[in-house]
Amino acid sequence: MNIVFFYTNLTSNLISNIQRFIITYGGDFYVVREFIDQYASMRIESSSRLKIFNLQQYSSNKLLALCKDIKPDAIYVAGWRNLKYLRVARYFNSIGIPIICGMDNQWFGSLRQRIMVLFSRIMLHQIFNYIWIPGKPQYLYARKLGFKENNILWNLLTADLGLFFTIYKEQIEDRNKRFPKIFLFAGRLVKEKGLIPFLQEFQRYKDNILSDWELWIVGDGPEKDKIKTFEFVKLFDFVQPKELAELMMKAGIFIIPSVKEAWGLVIHEAAALGMPIIASKFCGAADTFIIEGENGYKFNPLEQGSLEKSIRKIINKSDSELIQMGKRSHKLANKITPDAWSSVLYNVVKQSKQK
Repeated sequence: MNIVFFYTNLTSNLISNIQRFIITYGGDFYVVREFIDQYASMRIESSSRLKIFNLQQYSSNKLLALCKDIKPDAIYVAGWRNLKYLRVARYFNSIGIPIICGMDNQWFGSLRQRIMVLFSRIMLHQIFNYIWIPGKPQYLYARKLGFKENNILWNLLTADLGLFFTIYKEQIEDRNKRFPKIFLFAGRLVKEKGLIPFLQEFQRYKDNILSDWELWIVGDGPEKDKIKTFEFVKLFDFVQPKELAELMMKAGIFIIPSVKEAWGLVIHEAAALGMPIIASKFCGAADTFIIEGENGYKFNPLEQGSLEKSIRKIINKSDSELIQMGKRSHKLANKITPDAWSSVLYNVVKQSKQK
């Protein structure tokens, strides 16, 4: 069983999912990456059953030739923007190989999305047999693009639960001895994360309701220099997943103020680590991994006072209440797993071979 993945920037959770698939079902994976993120460069290397290729080294013809040599049983394509990927996918679709489009976009009804809907039958359905989405926020867009229920796959994105659950079990007793009064954000430091308005608002509370609380930010990106001007922030550079999990376990509350966030895999990671969560309502993963008042709160970063209400609810909890919220988060993390991801992909290959 040979499976090709056409990706943008590789992530550690994709690799952990592939490794889980190989352990469960076998097979060989061939992953082509479009670029390496300068702000979040994961240490990812090829192995005996996982080969990684850089798209920059392949012309369209060479990429097609590479895939013909591989003889894939299925091809996954991240989105529909890369013309090299689409050309190869179209060819293999024409000879009966299942082609999966990965999409994490939520439906907002923008002009670009409406145009995409109009042209989807020409642009997408001649190339893709399936569309793979992370959750409910993406379902409406998939349906509007014309994909039938049976051709919509779920559970596209999942945290590396093997890693994060291990770190949780090793360190949860230390956290629960005295719950840390630390808010933590982890992610790319870009405008869409809403960090500067968030920090400006957080600063107003720092001398009163948040005087006993710290704020840690982990990551890198173009907003980093602006964030450094907020002296109350403890800023950490981008770290690899294991170090990130260990750092998150030293904090208490995970917070993400994004004004635009298709999914937000880090919410799943925070849940796996048993953290109460405060998340922007614009994060797609929030509806899956937050039950309002049970393990966290959602807020509207564009609405005055919304963040303050969520923060007050959290900081007014006792340590024992926050520990219980964290336990609920940890349990909710099992809603999407690498095993579920692997099962979805395997079933596509299996059904194709039965035709």
